[in-house]
Amino acid sequence: MRTWLGVGLVVASANVAADASAQSSSRAELTYRLHQVACPDVASFRHLVAARLGFDPFDPGASDQVVVDLAALKGRLEGRVEITRAPGPRRTRTLTVESDQCDALAAALATTVAIALDNVRAPATAAVADAVRPPPPATARESQDRLVVEVDERALASPRRDFELAAVLGSSVSAALGPAPMLGAEVGLALRSHAVSIEGSIRAETTAGTVHASNGDRLEATVLSGGLAPCAHAGQLAGCALARFGSFQASSPDVSAPSLRGLGFVALGARASYAVSFSTALALRGALEAGFPLVRTSLDIDGSPVWVAPPVFVGVSLSLLAKML
Repeated sequence: MRTWLGVGLVVASANVAADASAQSSSRAELTYRLHQVACPDVASFRHLVAARLGFDPFDPGASDQVVVDLAALKGRLEGRVEITRAPGPRRTRTLTVESDQCDALAAALATTVAIALDNVRAPATAAVADAVRPPPPATARESQDRLVVEVDERALASPRRDFELAAVLGSSVSAALGPAPMLGAEVGLALRSHAVSIEGSIRAETTAGTVHASNGDRLEATVLSGGLAPCAHAGQLAGCALARFGSFQASSPDVSAPSLRGLGFVALGARASYAVSFSTALALRGALEAGFPLVRTSLDIDGSPVWVAPPVFVGVSLSLLAKML
């Protein structure tokens, strides 16, 4: 009886001392980033860590740093956690799981963070608890977490990529670009690293249906252009600057020799977009665009202008993004 009473006092004393020490020393500033993945948000992750420690260890003004990144990688999900204790070296852990195990990945990373921050309480309480009673049966979530960690240990040898390369295939509708609304098709490549990207594309656009000038003659127009778009990302939203250059081709089937001034096509503009991910490899992006032609094209028939390019054109586009790397 005295033995068990003594053990109980040891457990209670260890828990009280460790709780006070842990809450006063195990504080860290959290940086939590999701890179186009539908994983638990920062509030959910903080709750996972707090549930393991018994208190919320995160403080924006703390000197210790915890940085967590979750991203898609070749059809799988990768989680990376960097922990810097002051003073002390930076420790890094990378875990990789299947694309449908985002919750399990977040839970495993939360366990990793909790163990790293709980360097006071964990050794003291674990030894006493093991001496008093055998460990309880693992819950389904705990078993899953351990399985994730074991699998990820074998995947740690794979190199971490800090960029993504995606193919872009899209369609567009533009107004005020030509003498009538223009339909377009586009192909390109997008290279992204964290919150910035750059996209290069080739687009072909042509007038939809028959267009008549003010004098009744039919008009046809085609724009062939290449584009470059540096972008900044915030989750699924992106804002981009646009630069397009190419050629503007127009004709009138009813006139033997129409005159076209401003054959070159050069424009600057901006794009706002939102992407919806269907999987770790496929996403659908909708975008609004506006541009300012630096060369304003004019189509003349019999010496008189029948169409002059407006100073601003607008458009909408819908694109499929397929990750290649």
